[in-house]
Amino acid sequence: MKKIFMVFALMAMLMLPLTSFSMTAMEEGDLSSVTGQAGVSINLDARVDLVADTVAWGDLDGFVAPSVTVTDNAGWVGLSDLVVSNLRVRADQTLLKAEFYTHTANGAALKDAGITLFGATQTALGAYMMLSGDLTPTLAEAIAWNADPAGGAGAITTQLQAVGVANAGVQALVPAVQADALGGNTDAAAALVVLNEKSTGTFTPFSPLTIDVATGTTAVPFYGDGITFVRIGLGSLQVEMDSMVADVELGPDTGYPGAANGVPNLKYQLGSLYLGDLGLRIGGNSYVDIFNARGGTAQGVTIVTDVIIKEFSIGTLAWGDKDGIDWAFSYDAEGVYGYHTIDSNLQTLDPADPVADAAGWVGLKDLNIDWLEVSGRIDIDVATAYDAEELTDWTFVNIGLTDLTVNMSGLTATAALGATPVAGPGVDGIPGNADDDLGLNQELGELYISDAIITVNGEVAIGARADGTQGVTLDLSDVTVDISQGLTVSWGDLDGVGGTSAAGYVGLVGLNINTLSLTGKVAIDVATIDAADPDTGTTIQDMMYLGYRENNLSPTIIHIGLGSGNADDPTMVYNELTEAWTFVGDAIGVNLNVLSGAVAFGNAPNLIGGTVANTLGNLYMGGVKVGINGWVDIAAH
Repeated sequence: MKKIFMVFALMAMLMLPLTSFSMTAMEEGDLSSVTGQAGVSINLDARVDLVADTVAWGDLDGFVAPSVTVTDNAGWVGLSDLVVSNLRVRADQTLLKAEFYTHTANGAALKDAGITLFGATQTALGAYMMLSGDLTPTLAEAIAWNADPAGGAGAITTQLQAVGVANAGVQALVPAVQADALGGNTDAAAALVVLNEKSTGTFTPFSPLTIDVATGTTAVPFYGDGITFVRIGLGSLQVEMDSMVADVELGPDTGYPGAANGVPNLKYQLGSLYLGDLGLRIGGNSYVDIFNARGGTAQGVTIVTDVIIKEFSIGTLAWGDKDGIDWAFSYDAEGVYGYHTIDSNLQTLDPADPVADAAGWVGLKDLNIDWLEVSGRIDIDVATAYDAEELTDWTFVNIGLTDLTVNMSGLTATAALGATPVAGPGVDGIPGNADDDLGLNQELGELYISDAIITVNGEVAIGARADGTQGVTLDLSDVTVDISQGLTVSWGDLDGVGGTSAAGYVGLVGLNINTLSLTGKVAIDVATIDAADPDTGTTIQDMMYLGYRENNLSPTIIHIGLGSGNADDPTMVYNELTEAWTFVGDAIGVNLNVLSGAVAFGNAPNLIGGTVANTLGNLYMGGVKVGINGWVDIAAH
């Protein structure tokens, strides 16, 4: 009898989606219980190709700071030569192919066996539910309850045995489907994917994109009796993209050194971005609800979402430097003693320049996430409040996050380097390689992240400068992040030492982060520095900025102010009454309540499987506070 129950426990995975996969939010059937009858359904198959010479963000007045007067010229940051190739959005082809496969003999037999298994499982669960009182049953729970002498004591053995027989019927048909798939039948391969989803609890039903408007009632208030909401059902969509290529660049306004005219001159290149072979499937029960439940005449937007993404994959995601190490220096070209850079050295080189042959790329390839679910509530309001620092009013967008949760099945990827991210022929201005096996061919190692649940709460305010100048200010109002479920993060080497030994992995096991909170402000400006001799600077700060151009930093910069923006300002003070450290003013505050986990080695990425799993010891951090004030400049060269 014990062996029978062990078999049942292994088979329980097959029926998880039919029993335990449930959503706390409203299902489509619930909409019939609220006020709302009509609705819109949309099916589509669209290919999008996009090119853009320039897509940029500008700050027309730069920035000023204490003792800094030479950075108040317009600056721009953005993308040049953007090319998106074959972005395809259509109905989930995996579900359609799997259904089409049921028109074959092997597919029809598998479908009939699945229906039998479903019926047997529902019968067993119904009996378990009536006898145990469990209103949210799973097959695994039913098996455990039936085997427990103090629980069911074998009360539903007959029903569970029927599940086992039905499951055996399904399993007997799988080899024939696998043979079809190995023979090149993509419909059979899709059927196996769907079967795997049903065995792992990730199956979602087919659905078109839908739009409904409904109002809650007393019977089904949902967001509140009388609250009207728009539900956008995202449908079972499949999104694929061949590639996206762009150069990330900085530059002054075309009116520089005169008045800004609102047109960028992106001439300093930070690097290049390449994304290839993107694919994902959206779960058919994904939705976004939009409403306002603030009451009375209060305005604002609330979004509640539950979006499921399956089989998210990226073939290559890379950052490149098309001209390699290009620290070109001139000697006394401008009457300056010693070697230094001039503006032409810092500008993006012509792609035909032979120096471009020294290009290098770094990134991830074969990135895969089987399951990703994003759910939670977002409240959006626009408000004006008094800024005590600037002694004036500040208008901002306030984004409230309530239990915004990311549930991820796990991530795998290979970190690698290469002279080009593209294997085979080149793509949209990026040279390829004659050897199709190349691309990012110099592999650094394997990245693995296990199942994770990340929950975010708090508020973020986004606005311009309270002093009336352009720029972006982010105000973090105690944003908290929790990571639970005993996360595993590992780094692996598939071929060991020089390819002469087996794979090895090292990382953290059972990693939990309890309440990581963030507070404070971040300011972002894009500016261009005056074209003047550093010797004309009247302060050390001005001299430093005027010297950027001569010291391998482009005169257009991204200036990020952290906290107060002044590293001379204290970030924390000790409160004698509360015996605790508190953050001061706008300082960025990082507060970590507890981080715990174990440092481990293994020959499997999860560090607990395989034949080797060794733990070095355990790591614990508690009550950690980090305060930051200062700034960071990002320039090109």
